Amino acid sequence: MPAGQKYAVQLRGTGNGGLTFSLDTLRGESQSPTASVRVATVTPSTTVSVVYDTSILGNLSIDNNGDGEIDTILTPQGIDVTPKVSFATLRSSLQTLSLSNTRKLPLLLLVTTAETLDKNSKINPKLVPVKVLILNQLQSLLTTYQRKGWITQSELSRLTTIINKLK
Repeated sequence: MPAGQKYAVQLRGTGNGGLTFSLDTLRGESQSPTASVRVATVTPSTTVSVVYDTSILGNLSIDNNGDGEIDTILTPQGIDVTPKVSFATLRSSLQTLSLSNTRKLPLLLLVTTAETLDKNSKINPKLVPVKVLILNQLQSLLTTYQRKGWITQSELSRLTTIINKLK
C-alpha cells in the first residue's frame, strides 16, 4: 500500500489456530520487517483491528469471541496493555453513579458477596457458578435501574463490560 496514508485493517478468524500479524516496509526493492505481533489464539469468532497511520502502527485490538467488546490490546511490540479489571474497579465505578445510598447499597453488597466468593473459589472451585449467579443478579438490578432512568444506558454498558470480565 502506498506510504504516507492512514489504513484501518480488520482481520476476521476463519478457523481455530494462531496468528502472527506482520508488517513489512518496502523501500524501492528492499523489504524490511516493521512489526511482528503474535496473537496466541484465533477462532472463527475472533476479530483483530489495527490502524496504520503514515508510519506508525497502532495497537492491535482483539475481540476474541465476536461480541463486539475488545478483550485484549497488544502493542506493536506484542506487549499486552489490556486494562485490568477487578472488583475494586467495579466498586469504584458503582460509587461514581449519581444514586442515593439506598439504591447504591444493594449494588455494593452484591459486589462484596461476589468478591468474597471469587477469593474463596480458589480453595473451592464449586463457588465459581455462585459468583457468576451473584454477578448476573447485579447486572439484572443495574438493568432495572437503567429502565427506571436512575442510570444511563452508557453507565449500564460500561458496568456490564466490567461485570462480564469478572465472570
